[in-house]
This record gives sequence, structure tokens and C-alpha cells, in this order.
Amino acid sequence: MIDRRSLIVGLTCCSYGSPAVSSAPFLIAVLEGTSEEVAQSYLDPFEAALRERGHHVGRSITFVRKFANGDAGRYPELAAQLVGLNPAVIVTGSTTATLACQKLTTRVAIVSSNLTDPVGTGLISSLARPGGNITGVTVSFESLPSKLLHMLVEVLPTVKRVGVLSNSTERAGTRQRDEAQRAAQQLGMTIIGVEVRSSADFDGAFREFAGSGVSAVYAQSSLLLRTQRHRFAEAAINYGIPIFCNAREIVEAGGLMSYGADLRENYRRAGYFVDRILAGASPATLPTENPTRFSCSVNMRTARTLAVTLPPALLALADEVFD
Repeated sequence: MIDRRSLIVGLTCCSYGSPAVSSAPFLIAVLEGTSEEVAQSYLDPFEAALRERGHHVGRSITFVRKFANGDAGRYPELAAQLVGLNPAVIVTGSTTATLACQKLTTRVAIVSSNLTDPVGTGLISSLARPGGNITGVTVSFESLPSKLLHMLVEVLPTVKRVGVLSNSTERAGTRQRDEAQRAAQQLGMTIIGVEVRSSADFDGAFREFAGSGVSAVYAQSSLLLRTQRHRFAEAAINYGIPIFCNAREIVEAGGLMSYGADLRENYRRAGYFVDRILAGASPATLPTENPTRFSCSVNMRTARTLAVTLPPALLALADEVFD
């Protein structure tokens, strides 16, 4: 028999994050576009942020994680699997992943650690008041390509041709490519663009870059490049072309330099949003946030291998130096 109090609790648990049974742990679903290996560096601070707020696995929360392994085409399938589990919250690592979830549910709360142009893509109504079931950390690429290309010029003052790898299946890539094109024109550079869909395309892309006289590659924020970072960096070093990118993971694997939002910190802030939602807050009224930390990384081993001299002033800006 169900007593009156239990019945009332069951009937009134209708806010975001409230479980059907008050004593059941909240199920948190994670849809990440990289691999489990790469994503762990993001998920560790995310889970730590939840622990700091009193949420412990097996007691108040449980996790289920799905990884696209660098293939954005898998998002619809993985999103359907997670939505079907009826989680309290879905946490995503990209705009494309968030869009895949949005198509399937307007009821389950979605927190993204990395939203690009969420208003323009129709994910939210406004940054201050999202208005639906989605909120999180928003990342702007308006100035990032320009910042990286200016760093590139500091390292290679005579550069005239810059290679850009893009993947049309990833939404953020299109905006970054366009911004890089505008910044390059202002600096008197020519962009040589090559589309890549898998790591099998890397060798051909760098062969084309080398044949076109490319001095460096600007690598956009990409699930594929982050997931296949070792093969990507290896191909670049084989052709003697330094990589300037947004992701520290690529620099750790052998890219020359990165500058961009620290995704580990973005995921930590995602923990804040999840905590608020589990407490009953609606994502519709939780303002989105801008990244709280940008970081610069350099790889000195790669610099020596490619005979590239990094200016002392630029090295002084580095948050991480890999050697």
C-alpha cells in the first residue's frame, strides 16, 4: 500500500531533475563527441564539481556515458539511446550533440559544456534566459582564429599560406573556417582549405598542404582532430608542418601551439548547472555562461623537431609546456 505522503511526493515531482521515486539516484547522461580516453580529462573535473556540491555516485547520482569517437554522424543514434533512458539531465560536449538531443526531447534538461552560437542555431532564446530545456557554457569563435593567426605570425613572421582542416559534419567548424578566412585576409595570408572526414584523410591533406606551399596549419576545434590527435600530429610532423590549434590535447600529442577555452574548466562549470537543475531549477531560467578560463599550451619537443624558434614573450604566456 502507498501512503498518502508518498503519493503526494510522487505526484508533485514534476520539476527538472526530480526523479519518479524520491529516494532513487538521479541518472546523469553524458554525450561526448570524442573518445572515452580523451573525454576523461573533461569528465574528471565535471564529476569532481558534483562531488563538491554533495553528489556522490551510487548514492545520489549515477552516470551513463556515450562517446561518438570523433564521428559526429553517430550523434542521433547515441542521443536516442540516452533520451530513451529518461535521465534527469543530459550533458553534452558540443553544439552538434546538443542539437541531436534537442530533436528528441523538450522535456529532459540538457546542459552543454561547449555551445557555439546557441541563439543562431535555435537552441536557446537568449543567453540570459534560454527559455527551453537547454543551458550551459557558450563559446564564441569570433576572435579565436584571429588570436591564433596572430600568434602564428609571431612564430613564423614570413608565413603566407596557412592550411585549414575542416569537417562539414561538425557545426562549429564552419564558423571557425569563415572567421579564419577573414583574419587571414587582414594579415595578408592565403587560406588553403581541405576537408577531412576521418584519420585516413590526414596524410592526403598534409600532402596537399605541402604541395601548396603551406607553412603552418590552423586546426579548428574538432571532435575528429581531438580524438585522433596522435595520428594528426604525427602526419603534421612527417610533413614538417607545425600545428596551431584550439585544443591542448593536440599540443600534448605533438601539435606546436594551442590557445582556446579550457574544456576541463567548461565541464567543471557544467557541474554547477547540473547541480542547480537537480535541485529543481529550470534550464529555461538559468543564464548561460562564457568560459571562465582560456589557456595557451606549447610543445617544445615539436618546436625542436621542426626547428621552430618560439619567441620568449610567447613562451611566457604559456600555461602548459610539453617537453
